[in-house]
Amino acid sequence: MLEIRVYFDDVLRYTISLGNTGQDTATNTILSDNIPAWTTYVPNTLEVISGPNAGHKTDALSDDQAEYIPTGTPRVVFRLGNGASASAGGSVPFGLFTSMSFDVTVNAGIPSGTIITNSA
Repeated sequence: MLEIRVYFDDVLRYTISLGNTGQDTATNTILSDNIPAWTTYVPNTLEVISGPNAGHKTDALSDDQAEYIPTGTPRVVFRLGNGASASAGGSVPFGLFTSMSFDVTVNAGIPSGTIITNSA
């Protein structure tokens, strides 16, 4: 595990990579990642870095392959793979790899020694 000292207003970039190393094609591939405690999502930072549909995405629901959902548990959602759309995940065949990223800022008032964790 990597530990880095962070301070409020620091910007953290999360980069998530995934690939299909199995024998079957993954279908309706959707990645959801809750925004970590003590952080706030930075608007308009969603990006598919590599793989199908690479490029910057908006935060809005139903206009491209990703969105930020601020209600309930704040989270980002990426629909990934070949044929992914604004409403459905695509297919990820054997050997296809993709990566995506988004930024968060560390909130003021974070207690000293707090560990920020994230898992997509």
